Amino acid sequence: PGAAVTIASRPDDVVLASDEQGNGRIVSRRFIGIAFIYGVALPDGTIVHSWQSHMTSLAQGTAVRVQFGDEHDLVVFKGDTAVNP
Repeated sequence: PGAAVTIASRPDDVVLASDEQGNGRIVSRRFIGIAFIYGVALPDGTIVHSWQSHMTSLAQGTAVRVQFGDEHDLVVFKGDTAVNP
């Protein structure tokens, strides 16, 4: 408990939903033909990236709820060592 860890996730596993009370804010977005890649700032300043269908269009500055999908396991690192969550 209380140890710092790093989490590795796939951008397509980071799920976004527009939410004024959300835990993130869109700080960048790039259209790549079939999808948008969003940069999302979390309250501690960490930037996570999310791949979303072109059917979902969120403007820069939008408050969002950030969650991890359950299609793939997250990889958690403590220092340079991967540990199972």
